[in-house]
Amino acid sequence: SSLQIKDIGSGLVGFKLVKSYEGPEIAHKISEFIGTQTFKKAYSDGHSSLRDAVKIIGVKRIHTHECSAPGAPASNPIIERENYLAHDCIRAALVTAGMPLCFWSFAGPCCAFNRNCEFRGENLPPYVTVHGDMKFSRFAFGQAVLFKPATTIYKYEAKVEARLKHGVFLGYDTTDSQRFTGQFLVAELSEFKGKVL
Repeated sequence: SSLQIKDIGSGLVGFKLVKSYEGPEIAHKISEFIGTQTFKKAYSDGHSSLRDAVKIIGVKRIHTHECSAPGAPASNPIIERENYLAHDCIRAALVTAGMPLCFWSFAGPCCAFNRNCEFRGENLPPYVTVHGDMKFSRFAFGQAVLFKPATTIYKYEAKVEARLKHGVFLGYDTTDSQRFTGQFLVAELSEFKGKVL
């Protein structure tokens, strides 16, 4: 399952994977997204787990929580639009990459991150608005890449063996507020050999 989060002020979006819709886990994922920031208002569909999460996070970080009308998606157009964009982006990423549906959990966060890095008309990308810079390369989900594996994971068989490996780009490693750590998520191409997905 997943949780869609959007900071209306900056436009920053988050796609968080969740094991359950229990208050503490949702509170943890929202806290990951907001980092050290404080928000005047949280707006949600009023699901009990979201109400519990906002209570857990506390009024010092989220001042008020406004809920849409229960059972009326039309009364919550902002997040419904985000859900539509996320699902559309995930479908497009999976089809374009030729990846099976089981990779949706990689495509979702990757799509959200790439959306955060897009210029929107005259406005700076949300990533730049929140973090101030964007000094890294961007890749499409499923893109073929050459990468240098970590020496803790891969042991070279020979001194003259190529240091770069062929891989498939799966996403970006991020910390609080969707800040990029400098590490990419890549699967070695040989991992797909002989697999039926």
